[in-house]
Amino acid sequence: MDGNSYTLRNSKLFDKQAEEIGEIRHIDEALLILTFAISRNPDPFPTVPGYENIKIAKTDAYMRNEVSVPPLRLWFQQVDENTIELMAIEPYEKETDG
Repeated sequence: MDGNSYTLRNSKLFDKQAEEIGEIRHIDEALLILTFAISRNPDPFPTVPGYENIKIAKTDAYMRNEVSVPPLRLWFQQVDENTIELMAIEPYEKETDG
């Protein structure tokens, strides 16, 4: 999609998980950066092994105003030529993730 953005839609699971994670301050900022990147160009994100149409995006942990934001892992899939569904999101332990 040269120069255009995809429409993002959230699954019910994504909304539930994001709400649970949302208790961490600055999580909205981390999600905004991640979802912007996905909406602009989802192609570079790696495909989940064993799943042809599911990709995964990850963030690094960072500190903002003395608040630690954990690394996040977000699964998504392209539904059609204009739409991407955000399927699930969770914090994860970066040291244990390959």
